[in-house]
Amino acid sequence: MRYGLFLLALITAEVSARDDAALQAFFPESCQHGGQFEQTRQSGSLTLESQGAFLYDCEKGLLWLTQGPVREAILYPLKGDPQRIDLQAQSSALDNRLQHALGRLLNQLIGGDTRALSHQFELHTEASDQSELLHLTLTPRSRRMQKFIRVMQIQQQPATVDVHLQMVETGSLALTLDGLQRFDRVSVAQCMSVLNDDAACSRWLQLDAR
Repeated sequence: MRYGLFLLALITAEVSARDDAALQAFFPESCQHGGQFEQTRQSGSLTLESQGAFLYDCEKGLLWLTQGPVREAILYPLKGDPQRIDLQAQSSALDNRLQHALGRLLNQLIGGDTRALSHQFELHTEASDQSELLHLTLTPRSRRMQKFIRVMQIQQQPATVDVHLQMVETGSLALTLDGLQRFDRVSVAQCMSVLNDDAACSRWLQLDAR
């Protein structure tokens, strides 16, 4: 299943909830999956481009690994503070409101949590007459999200999904998500195939031992 169909569930769940069984076809069969991303941050005249990979687990949260041009690994747990993971697999908490908000949002998006998204955002969809590809615009309705995000747009492409966030104070963030892989349980080899980072995989797999 292409990554576009995976995140299409975010759109479809709000547009037409007539058939729950049909909706489930858009979700991954497992709650564990990973993929690649490219991101562009725009703040004033400054543009920063980077790329990396991610792993998501519906019980752990999201591990977001920027691989270049500078390595940065951040664990966004479902509960608690985001954590930066260094090259020795040691973590330090990030007590930052923006990181908390971004981690919550990424978990909801990549986890396909349509209930949480519809609670926090007004949703508007558009579809081309010539294509089944959809475009979704989300405007924050919760005061918490309004502090950080002006608007978010999700555009389905044939093999990827583009996400664009217009932030309140920090410019914009554009993401392209690609290469979805689904897992029953992430092994060391599978983690390395996605992240290719010993420290990040070590920290991620340590969470299984808890």
